[in-house]
Amino acid sequence: MAKGVPHALSGRRPAKPIIRPQRPTAKQAAAAAAEAAQPVAPKVVKAVEAPKVVEAPKVVEAPKAPKVVEVVAAPKAVEAAKPPLHLLDGSVSSLKEALDTGDHDAHLDALLDAEQAGKGRKTALDALSERRG
Repeated sequence: MAKGVPHALSGRRPAKPIIRPQRPTAKQAAAAAAEAAQPVAPKVVKAVEAPKVVEAPKVVEAPKAPKVVEVVAAPKAVEAAKPPLHLLDGSVSSLKEALDTGDHDAHLDALLDAEQAGKGRKTALDALSERRG
């Protein structure tokens, strides 16, 4: 086989080099023996403090808001709050009939004031004053 031909082309494996361990010289052996004979000083390790445990702040619950209760007035109570001014829009006879039921006695003062400020009918004012007593 020709020199310089790679082994892949020649079909042969290249020879592995033989590696023999080197023997220490007398001087090196004496130094190693002296070093092994010396006592080994223990390593000094610094003590490390453990990290301090910090407690998490306690969770304080906010005071609960009082429950809000919505008061809903009954429909009749709402009607009682407003004077029935629509009674003054009709005739005096229809006003007298409505007053005779007694349902509007709580609003007689408001009805009287509204009639005086509005149409000012004498018969309506008399009917309201009479019912008021």
